[in-house]
Amino acid sequence: MTLLMIVVGSVFGAYFAGNFIGGAFFFMIFSLPIALYSYFYSDSIVLRAYGAKIIERQDNPRLYGIVKKIADLNGLPTPRIAIVSSSTPNAFATGRNPENAVVAATTGIMSVLDDHELEGVMAHEMAHVKNRDTLVMCVAAVIAGFISFAARMMWWNSMFGGRNRNVHPGIMILV
Repeated sequence: MTLLMIVVGSVFGAYFAGNFIGGAFFFMIFSLPIALYSYFYSDSIVLRAYGAKIIERQDNPRLYGIVKKIADLNGLPTPRIAIVSSSTPNAFATGRNPENAVVAATTGIMSVLDDHELEGVMAHEMAHVKNRDTLVMCVAAVIAGFISFAARMMWWNSMFGGRNRNVHPGIMILV
């Protein structure tokens, strides 16, 4: 991802300032902390966004027991378990690897599903953990955020000038 941002930065630098190196350096400096923060704290970001609360066994023995059973059957460490107070039936997994994973369920899904059905949903979420899909989704989200940021930057620059008019506009096709 950092390499992608450096390449895009080079194109931006060439287009707006006539300088590949300046743009690449700026985006490298900008992207490294974002990539590291996203890698290490993606689970916290997602939990905070949903207002999820990490639980212990005594908080919800039903959900905790189901997740622990699935983890044990698949040779995975028991992930942290969270509950989202929402009537919308939903469940999700987050975290960069099985050791740092969190699986969450809404109060809505727990109220409409019986234990067997909830076990199927949580097994699906644990499959994401086992296959490290959550890491891939996190990286995809960061790249989407970067593309959105780059588009906004291009829009502001086109509105307020500062563009080097001597650079061929076709270079933006690379972006």
